[in-house]
Amino acid sequence: MAFNELMDREGTPRFNRREYARRDDQVCHFRITRCIFSDFLTEAGAPELTRFFCDVDRRFFPDAFPDFSFGRGGSWENTIAYGKSCCEFVFRKRGV
Repeated sequence: MAFNELMDREGTPRFNRREYARRDDQVCHFRITRCIFSDFLTEAGAPELTRFFCDVDRRFFPDAFPDFSFGRGGSWENTIAYGKSCCEFVFRKRGV
């Protein structure tokens, strides 16, 4: 959770538009409603490359944060890159 707060303040995600559905010691669930990667790659004429960033999340987060499960709210394609209105991020402390 501390990493998420740091990214909100100083990381690339601070340029996204984010809404929190739940944020406590057990679960961090938020939605990105504006993605800078999608905006940039769409403007560059290659919106399909945005999916690469979504797919990297799927592999990165479980290794980087082994105490948390990571999901997209039921489908790995719950992202702007796959045509949804937002990107789902659900981190749940393991054992909860």
